[in-house]
Amino acid sequence: MNTPLKVRILLLILTLCFTGTAITVNNFYDREEILLLEGAKLEKNLHKKEAEVKAFLADSALFNSLKDINQNEELAQKLIVDYAEKRQIYVYTYSNNELSFWGSNTIVPKTDAGLNLGSSIITWDNGWYEAFKKSEGGFSVVCLIPIKSGFPLNNSYLENKFSTELINSNNLEIATFKDSHVYNLRNDEGKYLLSLKLSPQFRDYFSNLEFVLWILASLSAIVFMNIICQWIANRGRIKLSILVFTAFFLLFRYIDLTTQFVSNRFYGGLFDPTNYASSLFSPSLGALFLNILTMTWLICYIYSYRFKLQFNRKSLSRFQSILIFIGFGILIYLFSIFIVEVFRGLISNSSINFDVTNILKLNLYSWIGVMLLCISLFNLYLVIETLFIIGLKLRISPALKFKLFVGIVAVLLLL
Repeated sequence: MNTPLKVRILLLILTLCFTGTAITVNNFYDREEILLLEGAKLEKNLHKKEAEVKAFLADSALFNSLKDINQNEELAQKLIVDYAEKRQIYVYTYSNNELSFWGSNTIVPKTDAGLNLGSSIITWDNGWYEAFKKSEGGFSVVCLIPIKSGFPLNNSYLENKFSTELINSNNLEIATFKDSHVYNLRNDEGKYLLSLKLSPQFRDYFSNLEFVLWILASLSAIVFMNIICQWIANRGRIKLSILVFTAFFLLFRYIDLTTQFVSNRFYGGLFDPTNYASSLFSPSLGALFLNILTMTWLICYIYSYRFKLQFNRKSLSRFQSILIFIGFGILIYLFSIFIVEVFRGLISNSSINFDVTNILKLNLYSWIGVMLLCISLFNLYLVIETLFIIGLKLRISPALKFKLFVGIVAVLLLL
């Protein structure tokens, strides 16, 4: 089916328009607007955390149970795992201003004597925290929300950055009284907490709108290239069209991986190497996601031409047919090994939970990994189906094919 020239031109224009608009949007913002947008985003997420803490402290039954938390192992485990590790809310209990339970080792205030009731800011050796305190008699509970880490020494494990629960970008810093252009961070009651400024390392700002525009530009470019390759294939050059499409995808991914265009601009856990990083080709879960999606598109394209890629039976000898059949078997084996190694690395080189025996504990990244595995298995099916169709006209009898199949499996099992 030939796509009209007008459609091809329209897709090319759309690609250029989306790309140009994305670049224009990036240049549209000035520093004060960016500070306002980033500060407001952090403040909004902080207010959500504050609402969680207030609901926690308002539960009178839970508050009373905290008085005997050292005898309640289940509750203590819940505060450490569910609140500290997952929600980034650290819970501490004090009896007559002396620490009796701490829900995190990140920060351990030995006394709450200097803390006021309600909300206040704590500046610690390793960062800034918002504290909420509630007291009853000589007993008190303090909940800390980490805002930004601030370590004396920095390395790949100790980074001075804001809590990812509040903001994923690295555009902000804590301001001092000497800074002029600042954003005053306030709690949900309007109380001043601290001031923010743009980081000295800040260079570019990338909004959600720009992210959507780059996605649309990429999709338009891929669809345009797909149509061009179909145009080549419809003129009898199917193998050339596959090579062109393959080269396009390889170049597409090579540019992104070498320049880190996506991960350096669109911050988020999906492109955070602390969640998953395996190699140059898979530096993040997001990169792996893009790799598998591009591979799927290419495999589907080849699959669509499987009936036109069959061998000419008359031009093949029996020996050549046997070699091609064995080659197909090795190709399926290598593709299967590739899938196994990729997802073995996804489990061993990541902090993502893939315990599918308890699906309630799986997070968004876990489900993305499961989805990628399903897509990869679908790709394996398409590869097998494509090779099966291509090999239909090989000069091999069904009996010989069966013997060769058993032999290949036996050899591979012994490797």
